[in-house]
Amino acid sequence: TFGLGLINVVATIVAIATIDRLGRRPLAILGAFVMVLGLAGVVVAQVSDMPILGLVGLCVYIAAFAISLGPLPYVLMSELVPSTLRETGIAAASATSWLFNALVALFFLSGVSVFGLSGVFFFFAVVCVIAFMVALVWMPETRGRNLDAIEDNVTAGLPLRRVGDVVETV
Repeated sequence: TFGLGLINVVATIVAIATIDRLGRRPLAILGAFVMVLGLAGVVVAQVSDMPILGLVGLCVYIAAFAISLGPLPYVLMSELVPSTLRETGIAAASATSWLFNALVALFFLSGVSVFGLSGVFFFFAVVCVIAFMVALVWMPETRGRNLDAIEDNVTAGLPLRRVGDVVETV
């Protein structure tokens, strides 16, 4: 537990140091992809009785999550919600995030008893594949963009994927 927590803390520090340099979208895409690989390692380890692979896969998953899909939603919600709605929007988005965290916690043990450990981790891997696809298709890049310009793009109705674009006005 200490080792997994340490990986989480170190990876979070890496995220803080790199999120503005590497960008939100690349971190989300790469992070979700690596999370899938880590969870696939856990599934293979469980099916093949290879506990070391399972531990490595879990470490990879935790590090990838802490660098990408862990902090990125909080960064993006502060950038994408217009200032007039920011308090309410961030509160709703945070509540939704914590609701899904609670659902994962509630589902995990009963899911393991019904579907087995490999079944639950396979399900989580599928969710990460969906996150990868969402990041690839819809996630905007907001790195280095002015918050007012992002807000203007959001309120102008630009598609989500383009709200971080620099839009020339004529």
